[in-house]
Amino acid sequence: MQTTLHQFQTQRPKGETNRDQRAKIAAESLDAIKAGFYAVGTTSYALAPSVQATVTGTLYEPPTSPAMAGWRSKPGQSSVAAETTFDVRQTTTLEALRRLAKVPAARVGVLNFASAHKPGGGFLSGAQAQEESLARSSTIYSSLMSQTGQLFYSGDRKEPGYYSHAMLWTPAVTFFRDDAGHWLAPCSACVVTSAAVNAGAVKSKLPDNADRAEADARIRSAMHERMARILCLFERQGSSHIVLGSFGTGVFKNNVETVAQLWAELLGPGSRYQHVFQHIEFAILDEITCSAFKDAFIHRCGELWLGLTA
Repeated sequence: MQTTLHQFQTQRPKGETNRDQRAKIAAESLDAIKAGFYAVGTTSYALAPSVQATVTGTLYEPPTSPAMAGWRSKPGQSSVAAETTFDVRQTTTLEALRRLAKVPAARVGVLNFASAHKPGGGFLSGAQAQEESLARSSTIYSSLMSQTGQLFYSGDRKEPGYYSHAMLWTPAVTFFRDDAGHWLAPCSACVVTSAAVNAGAVKSKLPDNADRAEADARIRSAMHERMARILCLFERQGSSHIVLGSFGTGVFKNNVETVAQLWAELLGPGSRYQHVFQHIEFAILDEITCSAFKDAFIHRCGELWLGLTA
């Protein structure tokens, strides 16, 4: 398997695109999951036991979940950190989770910026976004396609574009590739799957005489609730080190500054989630978005942000 990957990466057939290459990587990953193992050089790694545990451990949190709707109240056995350290870094989610997986005793959680309709987004056809990078590099697709996972995609969505507050919790996902598609030794992280509000779709359906400011406020309110529930699920499942990011600001067209401010409001001093997690890393691809996130936390946390704590 390693040899095949190397061959098509370095000897790409004439006319093959990056998208074609990513689709091949996705297909190889699914073949490895089906076979129950993969190899890096002469070392073979089993996947079957972890896939079974991941699928059977998948939990669905419906939008009507009382526990998630009650996120403002801390659970009785909530984990408590002396302080939370923050890192806004120009990196990928895969790089961030691998780095945190090396921290002794870290219980790593990762947010999957999900499609509300298609498990793994467009990863099978070679599409490229955050969810697609996770799906072609790990066992998460098995969870999304499970009987429990399918509940996430079948929920009632009365308002197109807003989707719902439904979430999936997938434990012990095995990650076995880097962003370029190279096979790596496995590492493990738990994943929360959630779809952001599709702000672009919501606004495209507004009548010409609609109050745009009111629409922005409603989108912000929905995103605040959804992001709070995401943190609630991480908290209740005992995650200590979390990889977040600029949730919903790509094709869903949420405002970067707004999303950064919402994370800061939920995690900064005096917030509901202050002192809950040990470390939060925002994995962000571009420098401009990194700057927006840093500005949001400096504004919210003041001098504390300069020390990367809250």
